[in-house]
Amino acid sequence: AKFDVNTITPLDDAFFPLEQLGIPAQYWFAASPRHPVMYLSAKHGLQTMAFRDDISNNNAAKTTGPGSFKTGFILFQQFKGIDTNGYVEA
Repeated sequence: AKFDVNTITPLDDAFFPLEQLGIPAQYWFAASPRHPVMYLSAKHGLQTMAFRDDISNNNAAKTTGPGSFKTGFILFQQFKGIDTNGYVEA
């Protein structure tokens, strides 16, 4: 399927292309203001950093980047009653 101006419709609250692994792509996504997946992702990243003795000792891919986004996505699915390990069949 080709991405164009009609891919995201007015009825979509969020849009995440899937990477080949079956995880939502963190390099490009769209979400409505205050969407729960964005809130949960940011909250996880901030909580992860808040309890570190030294925030310069940080692997961003696991704490505030893709790892935080994936955790937010998993939590959002679980809150919606979806049993998930974070991977979506493509």
